[in-house]
Amino acid sequence: MKRLRSVRKRIFRQKKLRYLLLSLLGVSLTLSLIIVPVERGVGRINTYFDGLWWAVSTLTTVGYGDYVPVTDLGRVIGIILQLIGTMMFGMIIAIISSYVSRAQDEFYWRRLFERTDRLEEMIQELIKKSDFQVKDNHHDTEPE
Repeated sequence: MKRLRSVRKRIFRQKKLRYLLLSLLGVSLTLSLIIVPVERGVGRINTYFDGLWWAVSTLTTVGYGDYVPVTDLGRVIGIILQLIGTMMFGMIIAIISSYVSRAQDEFYWRRLFERTDRLEEMIQELIKKSDFQVKDNHHDTEPE
């Protein structure tokens, strides 16, 4: 559990991920502000909160359908928001999976090096024991 928290903290410290999340927030806020004057009086998106709700549901590709743009410009804004949302969430998943994969590789390499070090220590112990035995046998076979 502690290891999972550590990985989570390190993931959110990634600059790429933070910039991506901030840009995702900026794009959704900007487009939610732009859509209101375009759709006001024509469709159901009449307040800035309606615009924000529409932008978030569109950006996350949920798209409840309760607020939809009806003008051509509003639909173009919706298309842009859908494409940006899909790409950004794909990049977020790619960044996280890349980091988790890298962390897993580092863990396996660290374990491999630890095992290699232990094997080297065992070999050194065996060499010491065998040197002692060789010296002891060498004394036994020497003519006096």
